[in-house]
Amino acid sequence: MKTKTVALVLCFALLFALCGCAGNDIVGSSQVSSSMAQVGTSSADSSEASSQVSSGASSETSSLISNTDYTPIDTEEYLMMLVNPWVPLPEGFKPRTTPIPAGYGTWANMHFATVGFNDLIEMMDDARSDGANLILVSSTRTMDEQRALYNNKVNRVMEANPDYTRKQAEIEAAKAVAIPGTSEHQLGLAVDFNSTEDSFRNTKEFAWLQENCWNYGFIYRYPDDKTDTTGIIPEPWHYRYVGKENAKRIKTSGKVFEEYLATLD
Repeated sequence: MKTKTVALVLCFALLFALCGCAGNDIVGSSQVSSSMAQVGTSSADSSEASSQVSSGASSETSSLISNTDYTPIDTEEYLMMLVNPWVPLPEGFKPRTTPIPAGYGTWANMHFATVGFNDLIEMMDDARSDGANLILVSSTRTMDEQRALYNNKVNRVMEANPDYTRKQAEIEAAKAVAIPGTSEHQLGLAVDFNSTEDSFRNTKEFAWLQENCWNYGFIYRYPDDKTDTTGIIPEPWHYRYVGKENAKRIKTSGKVFEEYLATLD
């Protein structure tokens, strides 16, 4: 009897152990399946992220809309940021921008500061409704783009003035094309309309901008007889976004941007 009892106990013990192992295997399988499902989701997300990175890296200009590159500053501070030959951009600064739709610029992959994008488009649409056909010939530029423009201008100055040293040519070139790192186009808030020729001031588009740009948050940045103050020769085609309220105050003051900022100190 004792032998049978011991054998029976051993059988029950063995059966219990086997059930316990089976139970653990079931739980383990469930956890593995759950983990695999999570891995599958992560892979899908990674694939989408990789696609976005590849898309974003398709050109240098596209990197301007990367939030990770954006210099985190207050919006009002950004709108009123001074950039000129004496005040360069912060090192590594890249603005948050939005692509310009087809039909508003002279080439693809143009961008403008996201904070002023809607006002820019509205201004151009309203101008066209009034018979002034505004078209962008320049907007946000990368450091490499600004450097290429500047070097090209330096070379042209040297060709026109064979007696100039390189340094003299650079100084002269900087009056028309900002030294890399000191251009408002790199700030993301500046645009050039229609033509970078002085004759643009004789067009209906220029007249429309002079009368209306302030209502959309833009200022005429480089007017006549202010080169000593701005560091840039007159550019009837160049306009800078500062926001509607700021633009109206600057317009009322009758001052250029540098002069207006000085009154705020």
